[in-house]
Amino acid sequence: MMQGAGLVTRIKENGFASVTPLRGEFCGSCPCGGTCQALGEKTERQIVAINRAEANVGDWVLVSIGSSSFLKISSMVYLLPILALVAGSYVGEKYSTQIWPAGNPETVSILTGLFCVGISLMVIRLFSGRLSQNQKYYPVIEKVLHHSPLPLIEPSDRNRGTFLKKGTPASIQPSLVLPRENEPNFRDFY
Repeated sequence: MMQGAGLVTRIKENGFASVTPLRGEFCGSCPCGGTCQALGEKTERQIVAINRAEANVGDWVLVSIGSSSFLKISSMVYLLPILALVAGSYVGEKYSTQIWPAGNPETVSILTGLFCVGISLMVIRLFSGRLSQNQKYYPVIEKVLHHSPLPLIEPSDRNRGTFLKKGTPASIQPSLVLPRENEPNFRDFY
């Protein structure tokens, strides 16, 4: 089971919540290997999770997802297009004279491989709708690690983790500032 800490940013209907995970909490086991950070992505990640702990906006929570669910989804998203490329290239090379008699076998192989990748991406898109309806593939908020001292609503400075109270003039807003180097270490809680 994969676990990580995050901050609840929004409560949704039907027992779901949006959580912003701490950078690096889930990145170690992510198949992307932190490439979103290497590419300079500036937006915070948002995870929609089942709110079993009944967390509120601004609470630091422990989020977990089952390993089998993660492996199924990862293999579908990453492995299926690769297999489609290999299978399409093989079929294109083997049957290139029937597919395009005047064409180069390597060109036919490349084109059929790319065609099969496109088909696999459409299949993934179709199945993602079905999987989003099955709650066993959603992460779960297991417990609240730290309750918010303020009624926190939305991030204003995502790079530093500053969160401000809604409806207060900006000049007198109380804020909870957690610079990246001083963020709480929630590994002690789980």
